[in-house]
Parts: sequence; C-alpha cells; structure tokens
Amino acid sequence: MAFTRTVPKSQKSKAMEMQGTDQQQAIWDCLSDSSSHIIVIARAGTGKTTTSVNGLFRVAESLWPSSVFCAFGKAIADELACKVPPTVTAGT
Repeated sequence: MAFTRTVPKSQKSKAMEMQGTDQQQAIWDCLSDSSSHIIVIARAGTGKTTTSVNGLFRVAESLWPSSVFCAFGKAIADELACKVPPTVTAGT
C-alpha cells in the first residue's frame, strides 16, 4: 500500500534553491532528460535520498504528471511518502 500527502510549498522551494555538488547536478540533469535511465551507486549516508527527492521536486510536475518512487522496505517507503512531491507515489 502506498501513502501520499501534500508537501508544504516551503519544502519545494528549499529543494529548488539547493545548490548541489557536481555529482548531484549530473543526476538532476539526467532526470531532466526524460529518455535517461539512472543508477546511483553510493555509500550509506552520502545523500542519495536527498538528491533523489530534490530531483523529483525539480522535474516531477513539469515532466511527469505522475511517478512512482520504489523503496526496498515499507518503513522507508512510508518515510519517502512524506518527502516526495504530491504527484509522486512512494511504495514498495
């Protein structure tokens, strides 16, 4: 079962204003190209979720009318549901 909620505008603004690293910007650029497939390989705690969520805020409403963010566990999917844009469904 997937959970969704409305994300405050302040969270969207924060995501749009975030200055990313060169690696994060490369990921966001790939997200902007709807023909790209992305695999991010990184260690724990390096910002994969933050990068992904911020990238979704940057492109979700303009490129994708609806999207799915898959997680490997229910607890993580529930946490993601509180972070992603309203057009994104988080689930397992």
